Amino acid sequence: MKKEAFEESKLKYKKLAQEYAIRAREMMDSGKFKELILGVDPDDPWSEKSVKAAEEGFLSEYYANPDADYTHYILFVGEGFVRKYKAAWGTFVDAFGARATPGSEKLIGIYYPHLENSPFTPLTYLLKHTVECDKYEHAVWWSTILIGEAEFLAWRERFVAKKKKIKK
Repeated sequence: MKKEAFEESKLKYKKLAQEYAIRAREMMDSGKFKELILGVDPDDPWSEKSVKAAEEGFLSEYYANPDADYTHYILFVGEGFVRKYKAAWGTFVDAFGARATPGSEKLIGIYYPHLENSPFTPLTYLLKHTVECDKYEHAVWWSTILIGEAEFLAWRERFVAKKKKIKK
């Protein structure tokens, strides 16, 4: 991919990530998620129980109609990261800048702009991975990544603190 095409592609996917952010926020703030996300607890949408129920809702819808558009589930999970962990919607390029290579700009997900060397959680293939994981264990993927993120961020904070302490 030529540099010019790469730059054009980066802008296209950055715009798409921004659109996801707007749609996700609107879906949650308007309460529309209650109609779209099967099984979700409207009072605590990102609790482990609610997220598992939402994943089960997605899977039952998907198995009944695999060709439907399920973007609202991606928006729901992504917005969970944004609201629970102060993450932001973006692309791999947003998270890794100059280290990104052609093709990686197409990965939309969640990153932490306030953290140096931010982790990036891609959501582009979330639904595909959910269906794949369901072959082995039913409805655990979303709660695993959301809860795992909390554990990872806590570990990262401890690691950075120790690293700073050693440098002194």
